[in-house]
Amino acid sequence: MSAAARPGGGAPMGRKRRFQLVVVAVAARLQEADVIRLTLEAQGIKALVLEERTYNLLTHMGPAVHPYGIPIAVRRRDLRRARQVLAELPQRKPPPAAGPEPPPHTPDDYARSAYRSALFSAWFPPLVLLTFYYFIKAHRAAADAEVQNPEAFRNRLLVAFFLGVLLPVLATVGLAAVSGTDLLGPLGR
Repeated sequence: MSAAARPGGGAPMGRKRRFQLVVVAVAARLQEADVIRLTLEAQGIKALVLEERTYNLLTHMGPAVHPYGIPIAVRRRDLRRARQVLAELPQRKPPPAAGPEPPPHTPDDYARSAYRSALFSAWFPPLVLLTFYYFIKAHRAAADAEVQNPEAFRNRLLVAFFLGVLLPVLATVGLAAVSGTDLLGPLGR
């Protein structure tokens, strides 16, 4: 039976393989591992990304299988040539250093967030809670810091209070009155 006819191809059973795989590089991401593998194969060196299927199919399992990165293996006899090829590759740039801390939120930021969440609370009612949260944060922040545009700040908070706090309460009371439901139950008697 020829090697091509056997399932999986390869060497016949019982015959010793003539090569051993050695890890030549470790990549942080699967894309980087593929670039290294393709670079080696372009130079005539057969390379293999170990556990590639695990990374492709079960991406959440990849770091559990190889927590230090994705290994790329070559035959032991190609190790020296593979290292030379990889030495000629441009080195990865280190990640940029963390920038300065973002500035804390201003009262205007909270008022703007309250206004936006109040506008969208008509389509997504749970945003009423977020509106109320930002409304309180805006008032607390205004007590500690100066408001840049007092008129816009006041108008946004008024709209947020009306649309996001007062209107839902009035709508609930109105619907309860129309349907004859006692909102307070036994407490209201």
